[in-house]
Amino acid sequence: MLPVSDDTTAQAREFASALEEAARSRGADGVVFSARAGEGVTVTVPGGLADLVLEVIGTVSRGGAITVRSIPEELTTTTAAHLLGVSRPTLMKMIKRGELPAHRVGSHTRLRCGDVLGFMDQQRAAQRQAFEELRAFEDEHDITG
Repeated sequence: MLPVSDDTTAQAREFASALEEAARSRGADGVVFSARAGEGVTVTVPGGLADLVLEVIGTVSRGGAITVRSIPEELTTTTAAHLLGVSRPTLMKMIKRGELPAHRVGSHTRLRCGDVLGFMDQQRAAQRQAFEELRAFEDEHDITG
């Protein structure tokens, strides 16, 4: 996890505002970032990476913390279960029910990282929708907590 101090947060806010301005003027080739390391260096960052960099800087500027890790393209069932926050037997049941695509490598079951991350996104969207429906129900029935 990246350490976040008040000084880091202030610098990140300043940098984030410069990057957001750059993002608004982004061309088809990406965003141009200028960094000073002795001499001025100009680097063109592709759009998808620029979005990620802006997200990281925005989170740090709000005082949040960032964890960076790599995930292989092909996941074991143990790794996929860990990412999804379920047990391995539960994951195997999900695969058997067709909720998650998987393939076999010899006698081992493997999952594509994109499929697992996409499933996580679907779960989050369903949770957000359920929460919004609950809030609407509470508002409609004037339920206070």
